[in-house]
Amino acid sequence: MKKVVLLIVFVCFFVSTAFAGEKDAIPTNEQTAAVAMEQQDYWEAVRLYSVEIVKSPDRALLYKERANAYYRLKKYSEAMRDYNTAIALDPSYVDAYNNRGSVYHAYGEYDKAISDYTKVIRLNAHHAKAYYNRALAYAAIGAYEKAAADDTQALLLKPMNADAWKNRGMVYECMGRYAEALRDYEKAIAINPNDGAAYYNRGNVQMRQQDVKAAIQSYKQAIRLNDKDVNAYNNIGLAYAGQKNTKRALEAYDKAISLEPEYMNAYSNRGLIYMEQGKYEEAEADFNKAIELVPDCASCYMNRAALYELLGSNNRAQDDYRRAVLLDASCAKDVPWKYRDK
Repeated sequence: MKKVVLLIVFVCFFVSTAFAGEKDAIPTNEQTAAVAMEQQDYWEAVRLYSVEIVKSPDRALLYKERANAYYRLKKYSEAMRDYNTAIALDPSYVDAYNNRGSVYHAYGEYDKAISDYTKVIRLNAHHAKAYYNRALAYAAIGAYEKAAADDTQALLLKPMNADAWKNRGMVYECMGRYAEALRDYEKAIAINPNDGAAYYNRGNVQMRQQDVKAAIQSYKQAIRLNDKDVNAYNNIGLAYAGQKNTKRALEAYDKAISLEPEYMNAYSNRGLIYMEQGKYEEAEADFNKAIELVPDCASCYMNRAALYELLGSNNRAQDDYRRAVLLDASCAKDVPWKYRDK
């Protein structure tokens, strides 16, 4: 039997790092800057904090707050500079360490991020955001046991943090602990029923558990909350395909492609439906498009090879099987014997 590869998107919707702040009594300019931050007018916040820094260059809080504004603007080098200054002025400034860790995380320097979060925890063992953020950094490097432990500690300190429940669910999912992941996603949804990513992640776990009917309902909820979620459309298409409901599967893939014309997974999966329906030209066009978009997609070559095999185009089938194996050696076990290199 030919091996075809369905492309389900198990995206890890880990929530971004959490910032820390104070409730200090602040002068008027700082108060206005704080309002600008709330209104997402980050450049105005930078301007106002800069004015205050000129007046009070030794106040660590001002540098930390301006760094927060730079971070929101994705001006990471400027944010790093200001966090460093805040820490130099106050070496025990836990929020500056926590937020600098977020910059390191944004740079992909996870070990440095972990070091900063650990420093915060040593200074304040009850700093829930530091545990939460360190869990994200551990998850990013695949240290899932440590990530789960930190998420658990964050939840002990802040049990109504829906994002922490969701993130621990994702960690459990990465560990293959699907029942625990499902439980955590359910908790996240109970706390925040308007979080589309939690429904999407729940659907992914339900698909892994082969509870296709439940997964469809989860993906529908995700789409209801975010009708631009191409991954949810792709995965609900896979769920419908699993139920042999090819009409709805095609509608879902078409929708994903209409939203994101360069979305490779939907082309590859739609090509499989067309191949099953005997629409070989349409299938080939979709597989070609998927490969054009992601030339190193081994599964796309596997799928096109299966189509060529079906059409009796043995040379092209063998070429695609070889390319797939070169890209991903694990594909070798699924190559039919007659196409294997002797």
